[in-house]
Amino acid sequence: MWNKVRNRIVSSNVDIDGVLFDKTRTTLIKCSKDKSGNYVVPDGTLFIDKGAFRDCYFLSSIELPTTIQSIQAYAFCRCSGLKRIAIPNKVHYIHRGLLQGCTGLKEIHVQSAIPPICVNGSKFSFFNDDDMMIIDSPTNRSYQKKGAKLICFDGVGKEHCIVYVLKETVELYKNTIGWNEFKNIVEE
Repeated sequence: MWNKVRNRIVSSNVDIDGVLFDKTRTTLIKCSKDKSGNYVVPDGTLFIDKGAFRDCYFLSSIELPTTIQSIQAYAFCRCSGLKRIAIPNKVHYIHRGLLQGCTGLKEIHVQSAIPPICVNGSKFSFFNDDDMMIIDSPTNRSYQKKGAKLICFDGVGKEHCIVYVLKETVELYKNTIGWNEFKNIVEE
């Protein structure tokens, strides 16, 4: 089924029911575009690779285990059938294009008391300090190009998608760059 995925040799990877993992089964590399309905990422998975679920139009929900620590850029890009997703509490950054084009998304459940920071790049992509701004939250520091348009949530219906957050964190989310674009942020 898989010949090459992002220049990785298949023999070192594991295909589990149409989803490709690294040999340690801690990184989800790529999901087959044929997947439909609900997909439960196995417990013990730590990382979701760049573009791993890109163009999986037929998935309606993706359940991520609490073990997830990092979800890379464009991971769920153009999953237009996706209706619901929960972001585990160990995810501190929302990378570029994460939910871009998820036009059917109705619910985002965020399980962290500190809003994950929406980032377009890293501090290393800027030529000098005049080109970047620092975004701080109580536990995270992020670097963002000044004037850059955040595209973490492009294509998500921010008027209708409900962001569910932990008790007593609504105001914090409403005042965090990226999350403040959503009109409906409510307690879980």
